[in-house]
Amino acid sequence: MQAFEATEEAEEFWSQQCKVIADMTLLTKTNSWYMGANVDGKPRGFLPFAGGVGLYRLLCDDIAARSYEGFTALTKRERPLTEHVLVRGGFFKDDIDPQAWFILKQLESAASPPMEMLTPEQARMSDFSLLAGVPEEVQKVENRTIPVKGGEISIRIYTPAGEGPFPALVYYHGGGWVIGNLDTVDVPCRMLANRAGCVVVSVDYRLAPEYKFPTAAEDAYEAVKWVAKNADSIGIDSDRIAVGGDSAGGNLAAVVALMSREKGEPSLAFQILIYPVTNHSYDTDSYRENAEGYFLTKNTMVWFWNHYLRNEQDGQHPYASPLLAKD
Repeated sequence: MQAFEATEEAEEFWSQQCKVIADMTLLTKTNSWYMGANVDGKPRGFLPFAGGVGLYRLLCDDIAARSYEGFTALTKRERPLTEHVLVRGGFFKDDIDPQAWFILKQLESAASPPMEMLTPEQARMSDFSLLAGVPEEVQKVENRTIPVKGGEISIRIYTPAGEGPFPALVYYHGGGWVIGNLDTVDVPCRMLANRAGCVVVSVDYRLAPEYKFPTAAEDAYEAVKWVAKNADSIGIDSDRIAVGGDSAGGNLAAVVALMSREKGEPSLAFQILIYPVTNHSYDTDSYRENAEGYFLTKNTMVWFWNHYLRNEQDGQHPYASPLLAKD
């Protein structure tokens, strides 16, 4: 064998991936020689791999396991030993954002046990806030506690610059009703307050399995009622209150909208549901097609639901599965 070379398709993919990873850092923002600044007219590009040794070894091992996908082996006659190998499905995913792909591979290289193998206490030790980025300055951030049935919960109020009264967004964090807290969503809540020009009230509802269904839903509803009743004191317009959340928080936001409709208060203006959990069922194309390989697995969702619900019957209640609610 005389040479072992990457195909043009693989080279293009690798260059793009190196750039995407570097763009997540300050490396490509500098005016230095490794960005081509030392040669007038030279195209700006970043070729080093900034993903770390652990991830680089994972990439190499995976490519080798796939019969050196993306490479061509040449004999002395410069003829391929096998058919021309293109970058294909598998390790090189063309249906996922490159930065998301990088994060998934970083998590894989860490070789951490899957969440369903952990206790809730162990799972809560994971810190995902670093993935959210750098927190923005907000005019005012205030931590408070509010009463709920059987105790009290914490909330965090983000008030933007300007004169009120402002519209309000009551926000519920994700985490499968088992993990997550106010800090988990601190960065997006700051962004929402600044860019939407609204007061964001982030809610630290009580978690399962210590507090099973319907505690989280009831806490979420009590929080939005408190916001409506205290609108003047926190500088919001009670006629412009929205609810929102991500994942399990999206579930709670949808449930709160149902509760508000059925109980006649408060009046809500909008829902923002970010990839919400809407049904206790695993028999969907999404569960089948994305059961593995995208961080949140089917097994992890089963783990979350089992901690949240008291029994299978709870999963059929619209306050657990809002998709089942009648119009």
